[in-house]
Amino acid sequence: MPGASAARARARDVLIVAGILVLAGIAVADAVRGGDGTEAGAGAETSATEETETGRDERRTGVPAPGSIILLDDAGCALRQVVVSSGQELPLPRIETGCELWAAPRGGLVAYALDGPWDAAAFRPFRIVDLSHPDEPLGTYQTFNGVTWSVDGQHASWCHDPGRGFDFPVRTEEEPRALRDCPVGYAPGERPAFAQGERLVLGGETILRASEEIVRAAFNRDGSITLYLADGLIARYRDGDVDGRVRAPETTGPPALSADGCEVAFPVAPASVVLGSVCGGVEGTFDGTAAAWSPDGQWLAVAEGDGIVFHHLTGTLGTTRWPITARALTWVR
Repeated sequence: MPGASAARARARDVLIVAGILVLAGIAVADAVRGGDGTEAGAGAETSATEETETGRDERRTGVPAPGSIILLDDAGCALRQVVVSSGQELPLPRIETGCELWAAPRGGLVAYALDGPWDAAAFRPFRIVDLSHPDEPLGTYQTFNGVTWSVDGQHASWCHDPGRGFDFPVRTEEEPRALRDCPVGYAPGERPAFAQGERLVLGGETILRASEEIVRAAFNRDGSITLYLADGLIARYRDGDVDGRVRAPETTGPPALSADGCEVAFPVAPASVVLGSVCGGVEGTFDGTAAAWSPDGQWLAVAEGDGIVFHHLTGTLGTTRWPITARALTWVR
């Protein structure tokens, strides 16, 4: 019958249209989710809002500078890492520390003190981890005065007691190598340097004589050497002669030295970071309790009471604030 045929045709058309609308709705929903079940813009490349395995959910603005910030937060001194250019926090399992951090300048290797309580004047156990595989520690050791890293980030050294140290090529099958003295820094070629009173010794030869006992040595990328001396003086040497100096104030934590060995950030009481220049450069005072220099020397990151503030010291980019509280921080390439 013609009427029945027309009714069936109209019913068929209605079903086809309904099906098209359903498919269109699914496509729109899938587009909103990003096509793979995730919210649009919430993939690994997005830095506006990130949530790590520890459940933190922060909004941060990237800073146009290289590297990442490795820090110990205020909640148990847990270890965290944030990419500077994007503000994206990298996912790490919760690693609570003894509130001391020694990060390699590059390569993702970190040494951190284990939770104590420990006597600061005695041995402190510490652990080395590769942040790309944080669940696989690279060893637990003891240090008398912290951990020193080579420039390439592949060697770590420490003083086991006042007269004996170790050098550890971390990403090898080798065990830490015992040294007859405590290293104070690494020279090019990943060679540990030693202090014998006022003498800086490398390969058994004295390469520099200072005015006071040497505590630490930094071999700078321009060939100069910056020495931390026992009387609180920080001096930069070139070809054996003093190229500049600055006297350290009474500090509340380790000073941060810029990559060229010229600028030093001193944390002082009650909550300030004072800049001193060995080479007659940038000076000033900031609110904060710890600081770290960018690898290119253009930025200073300062841990304030309610966040980390990035100060552009060599240009006009001003400041950027991250809402992360940190007890200690370091800036690595």
